[in-house]
Amino acid sequence: MLDNYKLLYPLDTIVHKPVFYNLSQLEDNDDFAKLLETPGLMVYDEMFDQLKELMKYKTPSRKFNEEELEALVFKHIAPLSLNEYGVWVYYPWSNRLVHLLDR
Repeated sequence: MLDNYKLLYPLDTIVHKPVFYNLSQLEDNDDFAKLLETPGLMVYDEMFDQLKELMKYKTPSRKFNEEELEALVFKHIAPLSLNEYGVWVYYPWSNRLVHLLDR
């Protein structure tokens, strides 16, 4: 059946699994830097907003102003930077890189 179709990529080269990068681990940094050079890569990084929502979730009875939330976020992730916190997930089939909260 597939013989009737011209495939853009051979079936054995299509990647069906996401690739995870944890930038707090040095061994992931080089591969991640190379990935960022990928032509057409779409990067989605909403980590700061995700962390603000996490801080609200942890203390639902309290109302925070923006400065308090920012302070809580940076206290929570210390000593890491925003880029190092969480996990970056690359979806090769759509050329998307997404920054997500880790477990």
